[in-house]
Amino acid sequence: MDLLPEATASRVQERRVVAEDLAARLEGAQVDRVRLLKALLERVVVRDDAIDIEIKLGALDNDAAERTHALKVPAQLKRCGLGMRLVIPGRIDPGSGQPDAKLMALLAKARRWFEMLRTGACGSIGELARDVNMAGSDVTQIVYLAFMAPDLIERIAAGAQPPGLGVRKLLAASPLPLDWAEQRRVLGFDA
Repeated sequence: MDLLPEATASRVQERRVVAEDLAARLEGAQVDRVRLLKALLERVVVRDDAIDIEIKLGALDNDAAERTHALKVPAQLKRCGLGMRLVIPGRIDPGSGQPDAKLMALLAKARRWFEMLRTGACGSIGELARDVNMAGSDVTQIVYLAFMAPDLIERIAAGAQPPGLGVRKLLAASPLPLDWAEQRRVLGFDA
């Protein structure tokens, strides 16, 4: 479908002005965004592998009347803790998310416990396990995380970890491979 059937310079300029106005309105108050989206969207269908969006062209151009334009955006539904997250490939922007407080606390605990063992503040995993009232295997699993690649820790601190990477998934991957490139692959940072 040709979205610009009469693509004269003045026609393209008119549509660009309309598009800029719509973009500005999408930055406005929530009630205005909702009203605009209701006017623009005919239908949105979320599938396992994509989002189908049908746009009312009449809302963009009076000459288009009842015509619509279909867009298909590749996407995936990923489990993230107890909820689900819609992930659009290639759209992860480092620093755009919020850091996961539980992940950060787990990594801080791993570093703290490793330092306690390294400096002799705690004589052994067994002693540390008794001090924190945990099984030795659970303490070991957490201490292994002190060897995570520094760039991965920075990305997690910036909230740019892969969708679905939470405490449970990180602990399940422990002990992490010693090779940092392999850690990136195992944890989904290279996806």
